[in-house]
Amino acid sequence: MSFEDAVTEYIAEHIGNLENDYQWRFPVDNLPIVMTFNTESWLAKNIALRQALHDNWINSTTAQRRNLCEWYITQWGGVRTNQPQTLDLYATATAEQLIARGTTGIASWSKALSIRGPERYAIYDARVSASLNAIQKIKAVSKPRYFPDLPSRNTTIVSATSGAKITVNNGWAAANRKTFYSEYNALLKNSATKIGHDITLQQVEMVLFSRAEVLTSKAWL
Repeated sequence: MSFEDAVTEYIAEHIGNLENDYQWRFPVDNLPIVMTFNTESWLAKNIALRQALHDNWINSTTAQRRNLCEWYITQWGGVRTNQPQTLDLYATATAEQLIARGTTGIASWSKALSIRGPERYAIYDARVSASLNAIQKIKAVSKPRYFPDLPSRNTTIVSATSGAKITVNNGWAAANRKTFYSEYNALLKNSATKIGHDITLQQVEMVLFSRAEVLTSKAWL
């Protein structure tokens, strides 16, 4: 089975459970923009939030864009280790310049890109990378490629990553660190298109994110 077919098959199997699986919470009383939520669903809230941040980004000043990026990275994403000048870069550099950084800061700058263009850019973090690698193992992909793992505070992800590294040394190719993010976005977009039913790149990302512990435990632990 090809990598794309494996991801598409897995997403199709679990997209129907996304409402229950995706429970990422954020401080709704401390938003950088004015908006209200008419739903109790954290899935719907997160989708609406990313779109609202994107809509605000379009007509914002450089300073306002910087504030949107900082909030999404630090408050929503919980990444608080970036220096001010680094956050400036993530808010002002072109998408091409950020993608060229490879894995450096990707858990942060991919969040910035995801609000610039939620239909084009997905978040890449430790959970998503772990899920991508686990799916390849579980689905017995014919030509597996190890996508870069990232630091994580989640003990399940950390333990699984250790096991994954041992396994992939036996025959797995390494994804190109300069191009893998673009390949990742294309993979998610193609999978969404194949599934149909108006499934989006963002929803595919959310399935990978929300099912990371389940996938990694099955594949490596």
